[in-house]
Amino acid sequence: MKKILVSTLSLVLFFGATQAQKQDSARHFNANQNLSKELNLSADQQKKLQSLNQEERKERKALRDKYQNQRQSMLSPDQKQKLETLKSERKGQMKNRMENRQGKIRKHMGMKRNAELQKQLNLSQTQKDQMMKMRTDMRSQMESLRNDQSLSKEQKQEKMKTLVKEQHEKMKSILTKEQLDKMESLKKERKAKFTK
Repeated sequence: MKKILVSTLSLVLFFGATQAQKQDSARHFNANQNLSKELNLSADQQKKLQSLNQEERKERKALRDKYQNQRQSMLSPDQKQKLETLKSERKGQMKNRMENRQGKIRKHMGMKRNAELQKQLNLSQTQKDQMMKMRTDMRSQMESLRNDQSLSKEQKQEKMKTLVKEQHEKMKSILTKEQLDKMESLKKERKAKFTK
């Protein structure tokens, strides 16, 4: 029993190390690019370095596959199934972490953009509070829509469009005519910036 646990643990650790190697490989690539610039390597030197790195990656992959196959051959079918379950759980956890991280980044960027917009539009505190409540309500409604299993994808998209239109209408009751005009102007500038 102890051997089984040790084998399973070593496999889980191995897969974790494999993930770390992938991340390490990306860092290695960036480090080589920076090194090439800092050392002012010639095109020929850069090409040789790239070729060497590709060869190293192939050898690492072959070595990793070799030992992975050996580990797999040591396991019983039940252990293999358990390992697949563990890998699947780990993958799900990593996916959740990435989604959470991306969500935090989007939220941070949205908050930053909102703060800039509030400053540019010169909103009063009352207007800021009303806009915040409107956004919070909108976020809650969008989340409910996304989680509503009774609706098709098309129905969800249609309802989301309706919510966005309603939000724009509510905004008209919060902002002055000058602020609305300024906001439209800023949107056009931003759109032009991204379409260049």
